[in-house]
Amino acid sequence: MIQVPAAIASFCACGSALAAGRVVAIRRHAGVVDALSPARAAHPRRSLAERLRTPRFIRVGSAGGGALAGLLLAGPPGAALGLGAGLAIPVWLRRRAAARDAAALVDQLPDAVSNMGAGMRAGLSLSRSIGFAADEATPPLAPVLRELVDREQLGIALAASLEGWTEQDRPRDLRLVGGILQLHRRTGGDLPRVLDQLSATLRQRADAARELRGYTAQARLSGTILGGLPIGFFLFLSLTSRNDIATAYRTPIGAGAIVLGLLLEAAAFVWIRSLLRVDL
Repeated sequence: MIQVPAAIASFCACGSALAAGRVVAIRRHAGVVDALSPARAAHPRRSLAERLRTPRFIRVGSAGGGALAGLLLAGPPGAALGLGAGLAIPVWLRRRAAARDAAALVDQLPDAVSNMGAGMRAGLSLSRSIGFAADEATPPLAPVLRELVDREQLGIALAASLEGWTEQDRPRDLRLVGGILQLHRRTGGDLPRVLDQLSATLRQRADAARELRGYTAQARLSGTILGGLPIGFFLFLSLTSRNDIATAYRTPIGAGAIVLGLLLEAAAFVWIRSLLRVDL
């Protein structure tokens, strides 16, 4: 097994090499090492703090930290598992942030649709009604609505911009609103009344989704706790009783059992999530 001082020394050496590479890259970008080319000079320079917040640097730092923590806790098998966890956690956090933004957008959509209908009743056009709804909304929905108005001012047809709302990667409620607005532009009709009915439907769907999440909150929390207990208990034993549990990660059978257990945990997590997922 790799000794802890040697592991720390190797990790520090790797960190020093990465830091030196980053310094050289920054100095080159600033024109200290060599002159900037015209193409690179056209791009604005970013500070060191901005560079440290880039997704690539976050992934590298998370992977290195996970590998070091796993190495100190469980040796080479733990380093491999820590490396995998370090690579997966930033992706998971980014997806959770995107899901939260999508949920917030769906929650704000009924009020925005109602504001569009109010604007059209006041005599505004559809594009100006969307601009009025954008002024009344807050992020993350406000930039989405404002983008339609800005694109139309640049000469892009509103119908072409609304097609972006109907793409598969958009929330379903937003696709519904985009489809209704596109249908109105082709067929006409009493759009303010349709928007009022659509706003009421979206509110009912949002209320049903919140009620459903309340019903399944206990099951989701129980699944999270039960899924994390074996992993947390194993890490606790690795810290408090390293000699007693050393066989579990120093032998091929023990490492295989750990990998199998993690795979079963992941499969159980996906299965429980699929059971609790209800499409409204």
